[in-house]
Amino acid sequence: MTDREDFEVRERDFRLRWHQAHVARFNTEVRGDEESWRDRRIAPHATEAQPFLESLRRSRDLSAFQAGTDRWVRSFDSGFAGAAGQMTVNQINKMSPDPDEAVTVLLNVLSIPADLNDAMRKIRLLADHLQTIRVGSHPSSKRAPFVASYYWGLEGPKRWPVAWPKSTEYVEYCTGISDYEDQGDRYADLYQFAMNLDGDPLRFEQVAGWWADERPVIIDEVLCDRAALREGAKKESDDPALYLVNARALVGVAQHIGSSLESVVSEATGRTLKARKPALKWDETWPRGDFWVDWRVPGAYGLAVRIWLNGRGVAIGLRPYPDAESQATDRALATIDSLPVPGYEVLAGGASRNGQDVGFYGGGTGEVIYARWFDRTKFASLHLPTEILKAANELAPLMAKLNGEVETAEIDHELTDKVAEFVSSTGYPTPGHEQDKADRRDFAKLLDPDELAIADPTDIRRIWNSGRYGSTGPMSTLNTSIRDADDAEHRRIIETFSYICWGDEPPAKRIDRVLEDSVLRVRGLGESVIMKLLAITHPEQFITVYPYGGPKGKLKMLKLLDLPTPNSDSRGQSQVESNDSLRSYLDRYFPGDPLAAGVFLYWLAERDVEPVTEPDVDPLVSCAGSSLH
Repeated sequence: MTDREDFEVRERDFRLRWHQAHVARFNTEVRGDEESWRDRRIAPHATEAQPFLESLRRSRDLSAFQAGTDRWVRSFDSGFAGAAGQMTVNQINKMSPDPDEAVTVLLNVLSIPADLNDAMRKIRLLADHLQTIRVGSHPSSKRAPFVASYYWGLEGPKRWPVAWPKSTEYVEYCTGISDYEDQGDRYADLYQFAMNLDGDPLRFEQVAGWWADERPVIIDEVLCDRAALREGAKKESDDPALYLVNARALVGVAQHIGSSLESVVSEATGRTLKARKPALKWDETWPRGDFWVDWRVPGAYGLAVRIWLNGRGVAIGLRPYPDAESQATDRALATIDSLPVPGYEVLAGGASRNGQDVGFYGGGTGEVIYARWFDRTKFASLHLPTEILKAANELAPLMAKLNGEVETAEIDHELTDKVAEFVSSTGYPTPGHEQDKADRRDFAKLLDPDELAIADPTDIRRIWNSGRYGSTGPMSTLNTSIRDADDAEHRRIIETFSYICWGDEPPAKRIDRVLEDSVLRVRGLGESVIMKLLAITHPEQFITVYPYGGPKGKLKMLKLLDLPTPNSDSRGQSQVESNDSLRSYLDRYFPGDPLAAGVFLYWLAERDVEPVTEPDVDPLVSCAGSSLH
């Protein structure tokens, strides 16, 4: 296959079938007679926006339009009151040097388009205006599709799909395409998906919203067909670029599966694991064909629970590589032979002489996977998360042996009893606990390198002001630093946040530099917020106990558990060492759940506080009696 049009036809078919698989799951999990969230939340207010536009057309008073719409979208569950929607309108009002020009843009953009080309033109017009008034990272031109289409969707919901953030994320997941230089093109892809692939924009937004909320993990034969497309490439004649879109879609699915199941796979193995996705290309030139997802032991080269899919089916099992030293496969096979698990077999990677050949092209030289094999014809009855968790549980002892671990000689029965008491007395995991975990995911998206630069300062402050995913205590000085920052200072603050979350240096070094280096130091940014940023972005390592000292700091927690305390002059090193010690010690009780470990430690600290004993004698009476002698 070398013709670009053939590839486009095939890609459309892949997207359609993948979306249909999600529609089918949606139909089985959501009652068909349930009223949609649009009907409940949006439809009763759909006609209320038009008077604001008519008033703007008559008066051309931008401030009145902003104030009126701001009150309106906050008066009901509009889905438009946040940074992606009304905040952008507020910024247009505040930052446009020529209000009359901004009114002209808004009246043009927010009115119903004549056709898709006109819709793309309108979105580009708004994106250009946002770019023109932009100061630093705000407002972002990426907001243009949502702001415009929200108004269109109020008047014509069956004609104009709304570019809800959840709908946009779903399309990116289904297509693997997330980078758009042209915001008109971004909307056009969503429009084509909703109107042509699905055919029902209201159903599309329901499915997309359900997917974004529930994060279902689905497998379908269309993924095998994607893998087979690349496997059939002719390197001597085909153009590698034609296979890039296909590879992006596969990697996007892998990323979704990995992040969605990271905590439950960790729990099933009884240890913290980190989800990993494959690279986009097999080599410098050729995009990949297969895809895999690893839930990897931190610090290990490639010891992981793995699913590995190709054109024939999927393997679910264990990647048995704690290191990449010479003869790693031979050592892995010897360990597997010493502790075989019924139902699993050694399957060969693309360049391996060991194991059964099930059609893998990828994998390093000699690589194998110890797994159960599921032919693609079985996918219709295969519940992928169930099989992954089954494998994680069954292979956990082998994983430990491959990692060189030995059985703990002595179980801390006292701590086991305390954990049981904690679970019993608190009802863990509570609904609030689950909400905190969801908030961490939202905060992590906000701190993503691509999003942080355009994040609204109000949203950033919510990370420490909300108290969600662990409290840092009041941070009035840091709030003031961010609120009062000019453009240059705001950029510097964002660079500091980016460095602490994603810098190349070890975490301890990054902590020290942010606390001590005048280039990175931010007034009010102390250890608690620094550690919360790390806990949000790296939950595979950091727990939700943020201070080091004090009555609820890590040092106190170490002493409660009779664990060694750090001996370092570096605050960063002390933070990291104490965190890692606590995480390692508690991981067997709360695998893959750093929030639970933190909540338990706070509970333990409060539990062990000696109650103040009230005196049996009135102290005033006692004092009076003493004074008589």
